[in-house]
Amino acid sequence: MRSDEETLIRDFQNGDDLAFVTLYNRYKRSVHIFCMKMLMNDEAARDCVQEVFLRVYEHRGQLLQPERFTAWLFTIARNQCLSYYRSTKHEVSGEIDFESLSASPETAPDNLLERAEITNLLNSCISQLKMEYREVLLLREYLNLSYKEIAEVLGDTESAVKSRIFKARQRLYEMLRPILRERG
Repeated sequence: MRSDEETLIRDFQNGDDLAFVTLYNRYKRSVHIFCMKMLMNDEAARDCVQEVFLRVYEHRGQLLQPERFTAWLFTIARNQCLSYYRSTKHEVSGEIDFESLSASPETAPDNLLERAEITNLLNSCISQLKMEYREVLLLREYLNLSYKEIAEVLGDTESAVKSRIFKARQRLYEMLRPILRERG
């Protein structure tokens, strides 16, 4: 973590509301993407994001090591998603605007349809994974957290995280293989 980020986090811990707003603006998109892909429901994800940052603000004194802010933040996000997931008895609505997550302004218009199809297919397969596989894949592949950071978020060992990511990728490959073979 860069020292300017640590300073920002320390300022936030000391009650600087502008520092909180800066952190919120810096992390809200990645927390939203994580929650949306975990819950597969845009409205629920938005609610979770608000609850995550409310908890971050209320519990800032519990963050003992500013250099672990990202892991702490995504631990809170994960817990919020799991709470929502349990409370809704695993309902998945699929109401996600995937294009807002994956479309980039540089994408050529003729590739947008193909890219959207692939993105929707991949997201559909990810949504069918067990929650324990989905969360590690999202943390690693979408948020680029290190194995160590993921282990901190999950409260697990790095070797357990590596194993779970391997199994998640393997399961995703098994799901996609027949579809990709069909497309030739």
